[in-house]
Amino acid sequence: MALSAQSERPTLEAWQQELATLATAERACRWSLGDTILSAIRAAANKKARTGIFKAAASILHCSHQTTRVMATVAATFPTAHRHADVPFSVYRAVAQVSARLQRDPLVMLDEVLAGDLGVLAVLRLGETSPRYTLKADCPECGIHWSVTSTFKTGEIPCGYCIARMKADKVVGEWPVLGSVG
Repeated sequence: MALSAQSERPTLEAWQQELATLATAERACRWSLGDTILSAIRAAANKKARTGIFKAAASILHCSHQTTRVMATVAATFPTAHRHADVPFSVYRAVAQVSARLQRDPLVMLDEVLAGDLGVLAVLRLGETSPRYTLKADCPECGIHWSVTSTFKTGEIPCGYCIARMKADKVVGEWPVLGSVG
């Protein structure tokens, strides 16, 4: 029975156990969705039909068709034997993406990632050679707080919101600068 339906206040241990069970079920659901979309894609006759399947799945799942493509791609990349119930789907997604970028075997890379207990951000940064710079600032014009990560070595970082607003309003002028890196 779900804790929310119980009349007694749950213990911390019971709450944590139920949350862990639900997290495992959520990961299994991601794999099932990916497998289901993938089976429909494999049965599709042509590219137009495959695109239609991705769009229909997106409509049903209330997500973008890119998300449905990712689900199918990850399901195709990792056979059932390589799917671990305690590993978030996002880690598999990151391994699939990075292994393609680095032209490496995704199953070998997955084993390395699991052995190193790497999280999604660490996986996404594998193979990068450019250092990352982070600038945290409030825009002097609109007041929005930004945390911008860039691989630029030097340069000014403008406020993205103000740029979009100025372009929409066809305002000509200098863009507000959050700060500089380098």
